[in-house]
Amino acid sequence: ILSILGDWWTSTIFSLAILPFNIKLGTLIIVSQLIQVILQKGIKNVILRKRPYIKNRFSIPRLIVPPDKFSFPSGHTAGAFVLFFCINSYLPSISWVFLIVAILIGISRIYLGVHYFTDVLFGFILGFVSFKIGTAIVENSFKALNIPEQLSLFEKIFPV
Repeated sequence: ILSILGDWWTSTIFSLAILPFNIKLGTLIIVSQLIQVILQKGIKNVILRKRPYIKNRFSIPRLIVPPDKFSFPSGHTAGAFVLFFCINSYLPSISWVFLIVAILIGISRIYLGVHYFTDVLFGFILGFVSFKIGTAIVENSFKALNIPEQLSLFEKIFPV
């Protein structure tokens, strides 16, 4: 169940829930996750690393059905860390919860037999890189469009 929290749709639902309260943070999560998915799928289709349960059929059991047949990098871990870095940049006081969840998601992916440690480690790095690229895009877009820093969607739709 923990591993499911790293699915793309979990972050999407979370970012849509945040949008009404902080449009910039919600946008940052969406943009960073989109970048992460594009980079992760591109890397997976270049590296073509077989999952541990495929490569080691007799010694590593598969405990879940993975979304695809390649393991490098861990998209679930990358997505979880994108969410952590985004939350940490706006709400550092609660970000420790997201950090713990992201770490546990990475560990669960190894335990479930669908990733190697290096897949998870690179997922962490990919999450950070995606967050940094997403931050640059969102910051520049908000400046170019002259959108206030802490604007909520309610304020955008119903200006005071």
